[in-house]
Amino acid sequence: MLISLLIPLYVTPEQTREQGYLNTEHFGRRLNNRSARIELTRISQRWLRDLAWDHFAGILRSPKCPRSGHTFDGTRRACIELSAFLETRAPGSGHDPRLLRPHHVHEFAADQRLRELDELPSLGMKGLHGKPSS
Repeated sequence: MLISLLIPLYVTPEQTREQGYLNTEHFGRRLNNRSARIELTRISQRWLRDLAWDHFAGILRSPKCPRSGHTFDGTRRACIELSAFLETRAPGSGHDPRLLRPHHVHEFAADQRLRELDELPSLGMKGLHGKPSS
């Protein structure tokens, strides 16, 4: 227990960004019934993970920061889904955003719609025992 209390003191926000997670306590926030850690490592493209981190940090710095994690959950899931899509369908697995084109966005949106309509498994989110969730 003591170690988990000390981690925010020994790791800077910049180090958490580098390591692929965000600690809400660095921003003086604690979300209801949640761990202070928001995991972003499943977003494989560094540029996308950094954008998500920056977005979450902006929300946490805001005076209107929500107390629940729902805002963070939806954005995190969307980024993980986009990351998984880019890994399989974009040039260079989406790691260079300069190679992405408008049609990649349209293909991603269409893929997400079809997955929802046809109740297909998620590309990026995993459920129990590592199985894709729907």
